[in-house]
This record gives sequence, C-alpha cells and structure tokens, in this order.
Amino acid sequence: MDLPPEDVIFVGDSLEDIQAGKQAGVDVYALPTGIHSKMELSRKKPKQILSNLKELLLRVKGSKHSSNKS
Repeated sequence: MDLPPEDVIFVGDSLEDIQAGKQAGVDVYALPTGIHSKMELSRKKPKQILSNLKELLLRVKGSKHSSNKS
C-alpha cells in the first residue's frame, strides 16, 4: 500500500500477528478471538488489547490514524 508505518494499524489475534506487526514497525492491536488468551497476547505487548473491532474505531478516532481527507 506504500504507506508510512505511522499511518498503519495492524490488528491480529495471534502471537505471530503481534510479532509480524512489530517487525513491520506499525502499531499493533490484538483481539483475543483466536486460540490465544488475552493473557498470552498481553505478553507480546501489543499497543492495546481490544474487546472487539468496534473498540478499535473508538481508540483511533481522533488519533494520528484518523484521516482528515475529504
């Protein structure tokens, strides 16, 4: 997509997802919807562990990830 890392959000539900996002240098949000528990995901230190995707919209709205484009 040719975007700078600060304009990207990575959302995943596995330990491998968190690791991949961090290696890419982007903010990583985790959802405990896969085989890994919230506790397991938290050990990988994502930026945030979310309850659902709707929560992601609330977290990033107004942040550096919000678009001000028309």
